[in-house]
Amino acid sequence: MKTLILLVDAVRRALGTLTKYSKRYGTLSTTDSIEIDTNQSTATISAKSVSTSNIDINIVPLGTGVVKISGTSIADLITQEALSVTNATGGTLAAGTLVSTVVNADGSIGVVKADANAGILAQYVVETAILNGAVGTVYNEKEVTGLNTSTAVAVGSPVYLSATAGTYAFDTPPANANDLVQVVGYVKTKAVSGSIFFVEPRLVKVGTNEIEDSAVTAAKIGATFPFTGTPDTISPTAALDGAPVFTGTPDTISPTAALFAAPVFTGTPDTISPTAALAGAPVFTGTPDTISPTAALAGAPVFTGTPDTISPTAALDNAPAFTGDALAGHSHTTSGSVNTYQNEQWKDIAGSINTDNETVDGATNEGDLDVAAEAAVAAGAWTHGALTNPGHPARVVCITIHNDTIGALNLYEGTMTFTVTGTGFDGTGVIDLITFTSSAGNKSVATLQYRHKYGVKAFATVTDITLDNVPDNDLKIGAGIGSKIRIYNTLATLAEADVLRASINGTNYSIGSKVDTTNGTINWDTLTDSDDIQVMIAAESLTAGSSSSDSAGTPSGSNDAPSITVTGASYTPAGTNDTPTITVTGASYTPAGTNDAPSITVTGAAYTPAGTNDAPTITVTGAAYTPAGTNDAPAITVTGAAYTPAGTVTPT
Repeated sequence: MKTLILLVDAVRRALGTLTKYSKRYGTLSTTDSIEIDTNQSTATISAKSVSTSNIDINIVPLGTGVVKISGTSIADLITQEALSVTNATGGTLAAGTLVSTVVNADGSIGVVKADANAGILAQYVVETAILNGAVGTVYNEKEVTGLNTSTAVAVGSPVYLSATAGTYAFDTPPANANDLVQVVGYVKTKAVSGSIFFVEPRLVKVGTNEIEDSAVTAAKIGATFPFTGTPDTISPTAALDGAPVFTGTPDTISPTAALFAAPVFTGTPDTISPTAALAGAPVFTGTPDTISPTAALAGAPVFTGTPDTISPTAALDNAPAFTGDALAGHSHTTSGSVNTYQNEQWKDIAGSINTDNETVDGATNEGDLDVAAEAAVAAGAWTHGALTNPGHPARVVCITIHNDTIGALNLYEGTMTFTVTGTGFDGTGVIDLITFTSSAGNKSVATLQYRHKYGVKAFATVTDITLDNVPDNDLKIGAGIGSKIRIYNTLATLAEADVLRASINGTNYSIGSKVDTTNGTINWDTLTDSDDIQVMIAAESLTAGSSSSDSAGTPSGSNDAPSITVTGASYTPAGTNDTPTITVTGASYTPAGTNDAPSITVTGAAYTPAGTNDAPTITVTGAAYTPAGTNDAPAITVTGAAYTPAGTVTPT
């Protein structure tokens, strides 16, 4: 029986031909049809209509009808080997890591990262990340998605084992002499989040590291490239002719040096005796004036005139009176101010949570994107995506930051402020400032990780979201909803105690420390889609009249609403209040004397030394040194015939 192995990506790239892959020689060849031995007759598989995902195979045995295999997935035609391994490398093996098998210390099957420079061949690829110490699955052939293939030349570009442990390179193999060259797959989708189809690795070239020590010997080289003929004998002779010799008698040098006229001070220095005295110390002369200012309030405020007498009269006009017949029973009376109790209920609301992770990464998008679609930071700027109103009940907004690239990206080091603008449940304008504060130690957001920050003010509509300090390009920012939901009635005393009862899906919910009386919200923590929530509150007090009844039932009459009328003249005072004035009397102060400015005088002769210091001189005596002989330069002579080989080298 002949076996055909189809390479999926190669089939697609062949565009109308089947591709045969030789595992023994690592080669690819194409054909329009392939003969298959069915042990009964000969048939032909036509490959004229190959698609990118499925292939129709027609098998036509001699003397029989048509046997057709239709819609077969090309991936199903590939022999795939899956191996369960234990990760003991000391770190997480990410998706797309190329590995080779080893035996762990505990005897289990393990892996090490493949490395073209270290001579470690790639045998398998990791499809799903395997944590250190965990058991996972590796494959000899597998399509792995979610990989950044944007730097590849094109779809179908070859993928090579890299000289960096566990990684791969596009289009160009490693170039060092020590490096292995191994094709491990082909680019299937070219994108930031693309895919690679890893095939069973094919070795193209070994490096010098793979040549065993002493494997290449002089004897093997000689057997490959034999020398024929008789080599010449070379006998060069070399002698130093005229070795350097000094001839003559060297001079004797005897220089003498002495210090003449060493520096000496001569003469007698002057004596300086400066004297200094304060002449005219500051003295006040004269008699200072006496100041006696007087101050009095002239025209202190006094009310003059006779105030009016006000006699307003107030009476209840149409005082509340009960009309109708009351049922028999006990009597009760109500009057004055009473609280109203309001029940607020919302059904089938959207799920949410309310936990910030401003400075640490999270693996899931907890805030969803119900308010603003994700938009990437580009060219150092960010503009929000499409906006969707939170609707009712009004609730707080959550800002979500997402890194979906390969490699860490940084938040702004310092404070980023998101300004969210919209309206509340009653249509009034609302603005909330949501800040992210990051340091050098926590600003990095790892690959496929999220950061979240929830606001405190509830929105029914959102019209704009802006940002002042922008993080790294390619970070994506969106907005969702949180679990802090607005109370639509005003609390009676603006205290948490005004919230009497809360429930989720009919189950009591503890509201201890969950009420924000400043912003009028309750934090419901974790909510699930389609939850029903209900809250009973004591709302603002109302002023009521009085009523009475002789029955425990409901009176059959009605209570008239009271009206109040106030009569009497308005109050206008008949007099006036004078404005007070303040007058200060007395002579201004001017001193009669003067203060003299002090002066300082220094007396005594200036200092000038009477002697001089002579400058020293140095004299060196003795004949200059000149050698009387000469040194001959040596000459070297080499004799003998030049070497020319008489034979030839013939490689075999």
